[in-house]
Amino acid sequence: MANSNSRLLRWYHACRVALLLWFAGFKDALCIWRCVEFFVHDPRILRKTGECFGLNGAIFLGSILLWDYGLAPGMRWMLGGLRSWAGPTGAEALIALLKATFVVWWLLPVYCISFALSCVWYQELAELAVRWMRAQSGQAAAAPPAAAGKRAPLLDQMAQELYRVVLFAVFYLQVCLLGLVPYVGPALYGVMVSWLYALYSFDYRWGLSNRRLPERIAFFQQHWAFFLGFGCVCTIATCLWSFFIQAAVMAMVYPLFILVACKSEPLRTYQRVVDRERAAGREVSVAPLPIFLAATRATSFILAHFFTVLQVPGWLLRNRALLLGSLAVAVLVFGLYAVAA
Repeated sequence: MANSNSRLLRWYHACRVALLLWFAGFKDALCIWRCVEFFVHDPRILRKTGECFGLNGAIFLGSILLWDYGLAPGMRWMLGGLRSWAGPTGAEALIALLKATFVVWWLLPVYCISFALSCVWYQELAELAVRWMRAQSGQAAAAPPAAAGKRAPLLDQMAQELYRVVLFAVFYLQVCLLGLVPYVGPALYGVMVSWLYALYSFDYRWGLSNRRLPERIAFFQQHWAFFLGFGCVCTIATCLWSFFIQAAVMAMVYPLFILVACKSEPLRTYQRVVDRERAAGREVSVAPLPIFLAATRATSFILAHFFTVLQVPGWLLRNRALLLGSLAVAVLVFGLYAVAA
């Protein structure tokens, strides 16, 4: 009985600390005022942030709103006479076809272009922010507590970047699959995508500190509760919209979260919460959570068989028509999925 009570007490203290760390991360993500310091001291940071807002807000989000509140109602009004002989189903089918055409031939290319440009601008924004912080403090801004190491060789950097891209893609696929689980899928999706948003926000800063990806992942999993709270703010800001609106809104506000993450101190926050709990006489023990275990194993398997997989579809590469046709079908399916969403 005593062992059972002791176990329950440890669980209670662990859940309490995890909840406090979650709240600390949530509150940390709301400190948007930290961005003002960057904007004031380096106008280039303000300009890059404005470019992200302009591209993703005016062009990308503007295109979506133009269809939803301009083109679509106008087409419904012009096709009103079609209902008399084609019926409501025929008119709606025509509007759905026009929307699919708009998505595939305009919105999807705009999404791809804005995504590519935004990734470049996010990297430049993080570099400017970290450079300014280093100039202010006189030392490297790093994520884990160890001292910054030497810059890795170019080949090693390329290998790490390839691993990082595949890992993020696999983890996102895992998030989408978990979202399909009956009953608990939406909750699992919200939790996992919150971690993904938090990792996106902090990884730019950590990458500039020359930390290897396994170290960054280990640090993230050690402080999972804090990062869950941080990413929840991003999830709440985007969860109520359709796919493209969600992507546009996130792309607009993401520069702010990158800047907030540059000023954030997860390790110091964790230590402050732990010290406060220990001062109150409570036992503190929050175990690491293997969030990326499945994704890292899948990524290692994919990359280990990468060249073998490339050799198998040689006949497909020679048949360009089939390859291009398959790519077109994939784009069309993605567009129809976006329309349905």
